Amino acid sequence: MPDNRNISHHQSARIFPECVTPVPEHIQRKANGLLLRYFSGERLCKKVKCGGKKGGVYPVLKIDIGAFWRLLSMDQGQSWKLMSHERYNKMISR
Repeated sequence: MPDNRNISHHQSARIFPECVTPVPEHIQRKANGLLLRYFSGERLCKKVKCGGKKGGVYPVLKIDIGAFWRLLSMDQGQSWKLMSHERYNKMISR
């Protein structure tokens, strides 16, 4: 029986922690589970417009991990950064 969690065509996708504080293990597990669902085709992410330094606006993808944590992708879902909501707010205002 095939494993439904196989994401072979997206093996290069990684989560990179972007926090000074340690990320709790249950948040890491939840983030990995949500990414598996995302790569299996479930629509979980939202497009967010970020303001650039030159006043430009470019879209990024966001997945909420509870109230205080976010997954953010600036390259259309190829790599993901796990960060606190404070860090997320600073990233999208750049």
